[in-house]
Amino acid sequence: MTPQINFLFPIPVVKFNYTKSFSDELSLVKSLIYSEASDRDNQISIEKYVLEYPELSEIKAFISGAIKEYAVNIYASLNDLKITQSWTNKNVPGRGHHLHNHPNSILSGVFYFQSDNSSIKFHSSIQKTFQLKISALNDFNCGYSQLPVSSGELLIFPSDLLHSVPANESSSERISLSFNTFVDGNLGDSNLLNEVIIN
Repeated sequence: MTPQINFLFPIPVVKFNYTKSFSDELSLVKSLIYSEASDRDNQISIEKYVLEYPELSEIKAFISGAIKEYAVNIYASLNDLKITQSWTNKNVPGRGHHLHNHPNSILSGVFYFQSDNSSIKFHSSIQKTFQLKISALNDFNCGYSQLPVSSGELLIFPSDLLHSVPANESSSERISLSFNTFVDGNLGDSNLLNEVIIN
């Protein structure tokens, strides 16, 4: 008898590809002023609403379309989600980014302007009471999953999903853009007694 395996409450991380050239946009992002990095972390742009720059309007439209596609096709959402904050990140060789999530946001994402053999780690929030000896890692016993990423790729994921960035092992800067989202309009349903009137 073959057992039936059911994946309960899967966490969707969706990858989209931007097919247009973005060399001008990359030049703009490189010219921004960045905060000082710690000994192990990345630099973050001082500007925290980068996608409001007119020069990034095409990339913002692409990201907004991907957010809508995710919300409709994954969550079957009737709410529109809008980008709230957006900022850029630089990882010089040897630097990564600590474990974190994105509070006060529904979906978050990363667009990769410049990524050479890079990856992002997503960490499980499930605390395992016991650690069994295992013969191989799989979806049921691992504590994290590492996804490769390339320039021009966009990842969108639930904002509460813990993630980190491994140290940059290439000889060039890794440059990305991160963003958060929230409901555009009211949240919930008055008939279900969970409505929040935002505007």
